[in-house]
Amino acid sequence: MGAIDNSNMLNYRSDNGTVGFTPNVTYAWDKDSQEVDVTDDSDFPSGVALKKVIVKVHDKFGNHVEDYIMPPDDSDSGHAGDVTIDVSDLDVSKGLNITATVIADDGKLVADGGVYNIGTSGSLSSWDKQKNA
Repeated sequence: MGAIDNSNMLNYRSDNGTVGFTPNVTYAWDKDSQEVDVTDDSDFPSGVALKKVIVKVHDKFGNHVEDYIMPPDDSDSGHAGDVTIDVSDLDVSKGLNITATVIADDGKLVADGGVYNIGTSGSLSSWDKQKNA
């Protein structure tokens, strides 16, 4: 039996290269106006900023509405701000879910998160952070 070549593992990092990248997306649902305000306040490593956040609000019947949070003009903070999503076309009778993908401007840092059966306000969680080579 031959030896295993693991030379590609020499620079493997247990943090997957995501040190300094902390996705942070919050929401507030106004049931009366049928709108969900979604805010990005993600942190990025030095020299990296937000490219965009893709936000989807889903009902329990397979429908969704989608919008984006983009960085504000002349911002180097990486923090984008917020977006208001109209959910009046969704069936809210069984609750709503929100999923988001935070994408960094370096094209490498990406995170997916979500929140299910949303309340009046809260934060997305269960973030799957990755650094693409």
